Amino acid sequence: MQGPNHLKRWIIYSKIDEETDKALEPYPQFLRQILYNRGFRSLAEADLYLKASAPLADPFLLTDMDKAVDRLLAAVNKHEEIIVYGDYDVDGVSATVLMVEVI
Repeated sequence: MQGPNHLKRWIIYSKIDEETDKALEPYPQFLRQILYNRGFRSLAEADLYLKASAPLADPFLLTDMDKAVDRLLAAVNKHEEIIVYGDYDVDGVSATVLMVEVI
């Protein structure tokens, strides 16, 4: 009997092409391959991505963000306790720590 994993297929990315490899030369080879796999083909694109300096979206485009900010400010002003809930995976724990540190 075959388990559920028998239908899984590995996706192997193609090796970085010469042009992109040359363009990303300031980075180590393993990182050039990762950047290539993620669709970055120029040094400018890679720098923007790795330095996390791309323009951020307006957080107030999220539904009811203004209400959330108002409530948090009210809680801070009234010295109320604030509970922060977070997820248990890496990004959830990181986000939770950031929220606790910021608040």
